[in-house]
Amino acid sequence: MRGSAPRPTAGFRIIYVPGISLKPEPAIHRRQLWRCLLSGVARVRPDVAEQMQDHPDCFQMAAWNYLFYGEHGSLDADIPWIDRLVEKQAASTEDVREARAWHKTVTQFMYAVGDRFHGLIDWIPDQRIKGMIADTAPYFENHDNIADRIREPARKLICDAAQSGERVLLIGHSMGSVVAYDILWQL
Repeated sequence: MRGSAPRPTAGFRIIYVPGISLKPEPAIHRRQLWRCLLSGVARVRPDVAEQMQDHPDCFQMAAWNYLFYGEHGSLDADIPWIDRLVEKQAASTEDVREARAWHKTVTQFMYAVGDRFHGLIDWIPDQRIKGMIADTAPYFENHDNIADRIREPARKLICDAAQSGERVLLIGHSMGSVVAYDILWQL
């Protein structure tokens, strides 16, 4: 384009692989994730957050959820909570107490048991947990090559960054960490 200088590259790329469940359209999802990431980094390393802000294209999302579900979710109910999170400077005593509540510990334990001993999934009383574990079966069994298709967006981003000589920070949330691990193992 006339009159515009090429944007300098950051030399690094942050690639985010989302977890299971419906996600909003990638542009909407990415915008909210970027807000949260910048806010969190600014609290501990303002200099790094400033560098990141100068290079917003360094943050890329390997959106795969639409391939898996065939539809997008909504963030409408989450926006007030995201706004609250970004505005907070630190966790309150109440936040810490809630994060350490016994029911959260039990839920985490049930996830771990279901992940490790699939035969026990039928005995887990929480239907939400059972549903999330069952959601992963098509990936792990690669039904209709879904695992291969899910891995492709992140694989492409990782390979592009490597070819460009960029440093990569790969972030996987929940099932996204499994997808990221599988890609790295394959590469």
